[in-house]
Amino acid sequence: MDDIKKKKNRYALKKEVLIDTRMKEKLKAIRDYTVKQKKIAAAILLVACGLMLAYYIEKVATSPDFQWDLRIYHSAVKVFFEGGNYYDFDLLKEKGSHLPFGYSPYSIYFLLFLGILSFQKTALLWLGLKVVILIALFFIWKRIFYDYFDDRNSWVLFCLFLVWSLRAFNRTVYMDLRAGNISIIEEFLIWSGILFLLYGGRYLLFGLCLLVASFFKFLPIVLIGFVLIVGTGKMKDKIRQLGIICLISLVVWGAGILIIPFEFREWTNFLRLIPFRSGEVGIINPAILPFIREIIGNSGKAYELILYFLWVLIVLFISYFVSKHILKRDFSSLKKKKYLFFLWCLVYPIIMPRFKDYTFIFLLPIFYYSLLEIVKKGKRRVPKIIAVFLLSFSFLVLGTGPNPIIALDYWPLLITITSWIVFVVFIMENSIPFAGRKILRFTEISE
Repeated sequence: MDDIKKKKNRYALKKEVLIDTRMKEKLKAIRDYTVKQKKIAAAILLVACGLMLAYYIEKVATSPDFQWDLRIYHSAVKVFFEGGNYYDFDLLKEKGSHLPFGYSPYSIYFLLFLGILSFQKTALLWLGLKVVILIALFFIWKRIFYDYFDDRNSWVLFCLFLVWSLRAFNRTVYMDLRAGNISIIEEFLIWSGILFLLYGGRYLLFGLCLLVASFFKFLPIVLIGFVLIVGTGKMKDKIRQLGIICLISLVVWGAGILIIPFEFREWTNFLRLIPFRSGEVGIINPAILPFIREIIGNSGKAYELILYFLWVLIVLFISYFVSKHILKRDFSSLKKKKYLFFLWCLVYPIIMPRFKDYTFIFLLPIFYYSLLEIVKKGKRRVPKIIAVFLLSFSFLVLGTGPNPIIALDYWPLLITITSWIVFVVFIMENSIPFAGRKILRFTEISE
C-alpha cells in the first residue's frame, strides 16, 4: 500500500510540475506576443511621425512665401554687417523685412551665420537646422518623460506622443517651421536646461540655457524658478543656487546695458509696445492678455492690466496652495517632483501676457503626460473623461481664424486652462487626507 501511495504522490507531483511548466510557457508566449505587438505598433507610429514631418518639410521648403520671420533675422544681420541700426524698421524694409527686429542685442551675434548666404539658401539651411534640433528635442523629452518621470512605462505611448505632438495645438510645430521663427531652438535650450537640472542638479548649466534662451525671447527667464521645484538637495541649497543664477543673469544683462547702451535702449523701446500690438490677437497669439482685451472691448489699457494681474494672482495663489498640500503628503520624492513640475509648467502658458501659436511647443509634453497621468491614476471617472476629451480635442486643426466666436480663436489657451483645473483637482484628490475629500465632491459631477 505504501508503494502505491508513493507512486500516486510521484505521479501527482510530476503532473503538477508539468502543468506549472505548461502555464509558464503559455504566459511567456503571451508576453512575447504582447511585446511583438507593441513593437509593431511603435514602428507604425514612428513611420507615421516621419511621414508627417517629411510632409511639413516639403511644404515649407517649396513655398517661397513661408519663413517670413527668417527674413527679419536675415535683414537684421545684413544691416548689422553694414554697420547700421538693426532696430530701425526703415533699414530692415530696404532689405526685404516686413516687421522690425525684436530680439535683444545679444541675439544678433548668434544669428550672424544667417547673413552669409542668399535668402533662398539661408532658408533651406535654417529649415534643416531646425528639423535636426526638433529631433534632438524629441530625444530630450524621451529622457525626461519616458526615462525619468514615467519609469519606462510604455514605449508605445511615447511614440503616440510624437505623432500627437506634430499635430497638436493647431499644428504648433508646423506653425513654427512655416513662420521660420526661432521657437524650436528656444524650446531646445529651455528643455536642455531642465534636463541638466533633473539629471545631477547642474544648476549653472540650467541657468546658462535659460539665459541664452532669454537673449531671443525674454519671458523664459522666469522659468529659473524651477530650481526650487525640481532641483536636488535641501531648500537652502536651492535658494543659494537660484541666487547665483539670478546674480549671473543680472551681471550679463547689466554688462550689455553698459557696453552697448544705444542698442539696448532701442530694444527696450520695442518691448514696451509688444503687449499692446493690435495685430497680435486671436489664434496667432492665444494668450490671456489679448483674450481679456477682446472680451472687454475698448475699455482701456488700465482695465486690461487690472484684470490680467488679478487673473495671475488667482492662478499663482491656487497653485501655491496646491503645492503646499503636495509637499505635506507622504508621496515619494519623485512623485512630489513630478506633480509640482507638471503643475507649474501648466501655469506658465496661462499667465504669460504673450504666448504665440508656435510657443505652444513648450507645452506639448506637459499637456500630454499630465493628462495621461490623470487617465492612468485618477480615482474618478469625470476627470478621466475630461482628460481624454482634451487630448482628443487638442489634436484638431481649427484653422488660423479669425472666427465669429472669440472662444474658437483662443481654444489653445482655454483647453490649457481647463487642463490646469483638472490637474489641480486630480492632485488635490491624491494629496488631501480622506476627510478633506468631501470638499472636492461639492465641485465635481457625481458619478
